[in-house]
Amino acid sequence: MTVVQVGIVVIAVLGVGAVFAVAIVDGVLGAMDHLTIGDRLVNWTKNNPWFAGAASFILGVLISHFFWPGD
Repeated sequence: MTVVQVGIVVIAVLGVGAVFAVAIVDGVLGAMDHLTIGDRLVNWTKNNPWFAGAASFILGVLISHFFWPGD
């Protein structure tokens, strides 16, 4: 395996691991009748609509960068 392949595997494992970690924490919070991550995110976006819109725009620009055809 080359260094690039190892880097891609590490990034993929960290990304998938983060999604699983959020899902586990969300499930535990829901089972304990606490506010889940989704509920907390909804409350935060209601309190900060302009910042949430700007963050969504920036995230969309960063993600679309990967799919935009280059020269």
